[in-house]
Amino acid sequence: MDAMKLFMAIPDRINFLQLGRYGRFSEQTYRNLFEHETFDWFAFNGSIISKHLTGKRKAIAIDPSYIPKSGKKTPWIGYFWSGCAGEYKRGLEIMGIGVIDIDNHECMTLGSIQTPDCKTLDNMDKNLVDWYSSYLISRKDKPTEHIQNAGCRRILFQGNFHNAYV
Repeated sequence: MDAMKLFMAIPDRINFLQLGRYGRFSEQTYRNLFEHETFDWFAFNGSIISKHLTGKRKAIAIDPSYIPKSGKKTPWIGYFWSGCAGEYKRGLEIMGIGVIDIDNHECMTLGSIQTPDCKTLDNMDKNLVDWYSSYLISRKDKPTEHIQNAGCRRILFQGNFHNAYV
């Protein structure tokens, strides 16, 4: 619970150093807690979404986002498309999954996951589109526990329909 309060209170970037500075525990304690964390963020966000998005028509949205990051030991660092720069840039990518309330013109984040780099995808014998759809298929029961009547039943990737939520 301490971490949740800190997420809302820390004015700048949130990292373990900041959590240790503003929180009740040391930086290493927060690192250890998050390393072994089993908190279900999708369920938590889904319960908030089910209370605040009150429209009858809902859709699932995904948005891969580039994050600039340097470092030699950062997991899954690679070259990803930056829409703002209009080119591939070195860094990280996360895939944000949101729920759109079509009737009230609102959207809230359900969760996000870090996208693997090209080398990791090659080792899994997948391309980026396959990875996106396989992740969504693996989570298909989770969002629908809290969100009924989701309007989106198919996901469009580069002209191909994947029946991830059918």
